[in-house]
Amino acid sequence: MRTLFMILGWFFLIIAAGCLWLEMIAWRAAGTVSFREGGAIWYSLDPGSLNLLQAVTERYLWSALWDPAILTLLKLPALPFLTLLGVACLFLSWVIGQARNRR
Repeated sequence: MRTLFMILGWFFLIIAAGCLWLEMIAWRAAGTVSFREGGAIWYSLDPGSLNLLQAVTERYLWSALWDPAILTLLKLPALPFLTLLGVACLFLSWVIGQARNRR
């Protein structure tokens, strides 16, 4: 479990670094800083996979899961959200490691 959280944490931080790069490019072009939504970034990179995620979620999982839950997450600013998620996963992996060392 510790390894899973560590891998997820680094994965989210690497994606956040990519979002930081995109934000820096947008800042350089526009001259103002504004964090873009995660869904907007995803859609600009690969709209087909986002549409596929929506279709799979609504058809095979639970249609009510898409609109309030996943759509809310996609509307959050990508850079701070992914950074916090990555740090939280790394923190959980550290906590699990500390608990394992106490045994």
